[in-house]
Amino acid sequence: MHQIQLPQILLAHRAPVPGTYFWRVRALHGDVPGPWSPARSITVTAPVAPPNVNLFAILAEPANAFGGNTAHARVMLDNPAPAGGAVVTIATDIPQVNMPGTTITVPAGKTDATITNIVTGPVPNNGTSIGIIGDLLAGYANGRGQNSLGVQPILYGISLSAESVAGGTSVTGTVTLQSPAPPGGITVKLVSSDPDLVSTPATLFIAESQTGIDFTIPTNAVSLARRVIIETGTDVDGYRASQVWLTLTPPGSATPTASLSSLSLSQSSVLSGSTATGAVRLTSPAPAGGAVVTLNA
Repeated sequence: MHQIQLPQILLAHRAPVPGTYFWRVRALHGDVPGPWSPARSITVTAPVAPPNVNLFAILAEPANAFGGNTAHARVMLDNPAPAGGAVVTIATDIPQVNMPGTTITVPAGKTDATITNIVTGPVPNNGTSIGIIGDLLAGYANGRGQNSLGVQPILYGISLSAESVAGGTSVTGTVTLQSPAPPGGITVKLVSSDPDLVSTPATLFIAESQTGIDFTIPTNAVSLARRVIIETGTDVDGYRASQVWLTLTPPGSATPTASLSSLSLSQSSVLSGSTATGAVRLTSPAPAGGAVVTLNA
């Protein structure tokens, strides 16, 4: 076979227009053509254009973080990322939050990627604020998204084993965090309004991943009942004061009736269907037969 002659429609286009084409061949022996082969067909289809890919959403996971700890977020596309991946721009309008970079890449063929190590900083203490809320921002192609992220103080508070004791008796204090301590741990500052009567440690260190710490508070004898305030705070909460009162009584004073001192939860927010642990504390030991505490949701 010396040559193949193609129809003009195939010669005129680098890529044939979509449709069904028929072809056959025959051999030439010198100038003598041989018989045609049976006809065959070929179908040309239009190339499928890749779908447009835009940002679908950015989602903080979870929606709250605690000062000093890291948060995470997920960026989602409305279609799989193209070859080479999709570079999504990320930012935040929260001064106390530092993103790990200005972009994150969704790998080719994937529809989402996780932003890790979103660092939360100190929560400003203006005397009334209990946290700060703002937005995480993301953009890719024609899609824009934002999602709220709240940054709350990590310190939950302080509680005492008793709120009234005879002077000279030691008391156990417990400092509790709202979430596990961040990498490197966290230092809690304690201040007594009368260190001559109630001597607290200047600071307590809560190790990474721990949620609290117990400590002993020695007291001195008094001739008259005295009330002393103990305040706490951390550097990542602007040393926000969370205080308790401890009453010292003279020797021989009647033991005060036990009352509810505090209710604490293992975490301030949980997913629907999950569980949390609660703890109630009384101002003094429960009487014979115990103390019944009523809880309402």
